[in-house]
Amino acid sequence: MRATAFSWSPYPMARLALCLMVGILLSVNFSAEITREYYLILQVLSTLFALVYFVAVLVQKERQLIPKSLFLSILALFTVILLGFLHTHAHNEQLDATHLSNRKDSVRCYEARIVSEVTIKPNHNAFLIEMLSAKSAKGWTNVHGRVKIYARDSSTQYLEYGDTVLIWACPQQVAAPKNPKQFDYRAFLSRQNIHHQQFVGAGEITKLSSPKGWGFMRIALKARHYSDSVLKTFLKPETEEYAVAAALLLGLRTELDDDTLQAYSVSGTMHILAVSGMHVALLFVVFDWLLSWWKVRKRGNWLYLVAALTILWSYATLTGLSASVLRAAAMLTVVVLAETFGKRKNIYNTLSASVFGLLLYCPYLLLDVGFQLSCLAVFGIVFIHRQLERLWSSPYFLLDLLWQTLCVSVAAQIMTMPISLYYFDQFPTYFLLANLLIVPWCSFMMYSGLLLLILHAVPYIGWLLAWITKWQIWLMNFIVFQIDTLPMASIEHIHLEMWEVVLFYLFLFTMFLFLVQKRFNYLIISFLLSIIWLTGSWWQYQEAKQQHVLAIMHLPNHSHLLFLNAQQARVYADSSLLLDIKAFKNNMLPFLNSRGCADVRLQNWEQESPDVMIKKTFYGERIYWEGLCIDHLQNKLTKPIRGQSELVLVSHDALGSLRMIEELEFKYLIFDATNKIYRVQKLQKEAMEGGLSLYDVQKNGAWIKAREEL
Repeated sequence: MRATAFSWSPYPMARLALCLMVGILLSVNFSAEITREYYLILQVLSTLFALVYFVAVLVQKERQLIPKSLFLSILALFTVILLGFLHTHAHNEQLDATHLSNRKDSVRCYEARIVSEVTIKPNHNAFLIEMLSAKSAKGWTNVHGRVKIYARDSSTQYLEYGDTVLIWACPQQVAAPKNPKQFDYRAFLSRQNIHHQQFVGAGEITKLSSPKGWGFMRIALKARHYSDSVLKTFLKPETEEYAVAAALLLGLRTELDDDTLQAYSVSGTMHILAVSGMHVALLFVVFDWLLSWWKVRKRGNWLYLVAALTILWSYATLTGLSASVLRAAAMLTVVVLAETFGKRKNIYNTLSASVFGLLLYCPYLLLDVGFQLSCLAVFGIVFIHRQLERLWSSPYFLLDLLWQTLCVSVAAQIMTMPISLYYFDQFPTYFLLANLLIVPWCSFMMYSGLLLLILHAVPYIGWLLAWITKWQIWLMNFIVFQIDTLPMASIEHIHLEMWEVVLFYLFLFTMFLFLVQKRFNYLIISFLLSIIWLTGSWWQYQEAKQQHVLAIMHLPNHSHLLFLNAQQARVYADSSLLLDIKAFKNNMLPFLNSRGCADVRLQNWEQESPDVMIKKTFYGERIYWEGLCIDHLQNKLTKPIRGQSELVLVSHDALGSLRMIEELEFKYLIFDATNKIYRVQKLQKEAMEGGLSLYDVQKNGAWIKAREEL
């Protein structure tokens, strides 16, 4: 019997959600080029298309004069694309004339309202404010815009959500990343409509008033703080058990140290530490089991609906409304509503409806990594898990449960692997083993932790639950750290470009269509996609083998030189960078991964390599690489330098005046990020007067040149 071709007809919400995503992505990439006139034209067109479609549908339904047509379907989908484009464009607060970004005068001080909880960190306290009015030379005017505040004033830890404050300073625009492929913090904040930040010192912030009454968010944050205090009382705030419990139950990750985060990341169980859809689903399963008897009573469905939505969204708010939690809460909301109103449930339409609703609420959620991973994982579990499950079955309950767990882990990993490699450049080798051991254990720990929060005041019961929770977390951490120590625990230095990610998902989609429907056409398409990917990868590999690059990255407080030869990277640096691996991984490693470097080594200035020779001098080092001479100045110059060099690199304010190098012939003069800004500015002025040009890494970002350009 011939298999039927794939059809979109049973999945209307999937079609709408995909078209909305297309519109959002088009707006994110091209909206800045759209003028106001074109924007108005697009608004008129979208309204006209929508009216034509709805009139045609009404005529078709009531008078049955117009048959179903491909034209109407395309019109509807194109209208949704326009809706996504226009809605995303309108969501950008910078378009408002009163936004801080559109002010031309300087702000002296401003009044603002705190719109987030205050996060207490060792060196500062961080929170988000919404500007209300600002004072400039012209007086007070209304202004709005969100600003990320980093306060060094310890008194700010007592500020709360909703407080009105006066801040004596001018917000600064968030700077773009200074290194290629580095995490773009500016883009990350802009997707939350945050375009400014400010570092506030002691005495620069004053509390004006507190809000009257009790809003929903204030109640939720009060509950979160109270729950956190319960965990601190029973689990002790200085312990790793408390840090993991706070992250897993409440979404508070500030107490987690780098070693713990690294271990969970390498083992492939990082999703455990971020309150996600799994946590919401575990809570919902227990709630559904406890209140299932309501459904058989008269009007019980309505009571169940109210209770379910209240608990779901209260817990989502309690844990901080992360993107993955929003997706899970929205999806379960659709499920509960469909069950209450007796509608037929299609899991693909349910997932798509929740995604569609959330993207209408905030289109920038589409660019959130947690939201992407959550949606892809659920789709993988729903679609791929069913196909894997059919491959084998066992009559024994425990074996069958083990197989089900393995299928879920593999399905989620297959769907999230391309996007994970794109963002994180590593793959957890033992993810199957880790999830098999950790996920069931995490479920028990979550239930005992929630019971602790509910029953902590009951004598003896609270301490018993705390003891159980503590040892569950200790064992979970022990397993994760043991997996982290296994050989080849993770495969690193893997980098995918966006075109590769798109090809990978197209390949997965067509391959699974072939496996399900047995149509040879899908196999041919999968084969062609794999050929395209292999050809592109081979081309990248050939380019990587031929590269010879010299680079100076933006690394504050660390002097260094980066030599790239084919797929080998040698980083010569001071001892402080050798100890600060986090700075190296955040600022330099993403660039090296994107260049296909499989062999990366950090070395101090005393170590040589076959292609790099270093000679110590009174001013620092003279370095020879592929016929080039590089003078590295890192000791304070007391006498002039003579000779010839292609490049002069200045570190640690070693150069006080350009007169010290006027007898040195050079092509490039580079100041790295270890120099003080005002000293470089002074030398910049001196260089302009002398007709010289210098490059300031701290101001302009990384300096990267291919060997043939030098």
